[in-house]
Amino acid sequence: MRLLVSIFLVPRLNDPRPDQQEEFRRKLEPEANEWLGWFFKGQSYPNSSRLVLHTILAAWLLPHERNVRFEIEVGRKVKSKEVTSVAELGELIGEGKTPSTLLQALGGTGRAICS
Repeated sequence: MRLLVSIFLVPRLNDPRPDQQEEFRRKLEPEANEWLGWFFKGQSYPNSSRLVLHTILAAWLLPHERNVRFEIEVGRKVKSKEVTSVAELGELIGEGKTPSTLLQALGGTGRAICS
């Protein structure tokens, strides 16, 4: 079974500076996905890449009413979970969370291959 997990940064709809927001998104989204890959390399235990990933995503969420969408592809089905606050983010990748807990929250199991 092939498992694919990705992060998408969802901009605020009525941002007063949409160009600046888009530039920030283009910079952070690939970086977040790269750290997600490092997070999954730890597989069964919390690791420092989790903290970096959490920090990057929290910077996107605060204080601008933006969202983070996690998507998981299992086979040909895509499931997603949108996070709207740092508290929700903590439930997925907060302190003590492992790749397994993230996969379970997204509705997947097994090993992950990150994009």
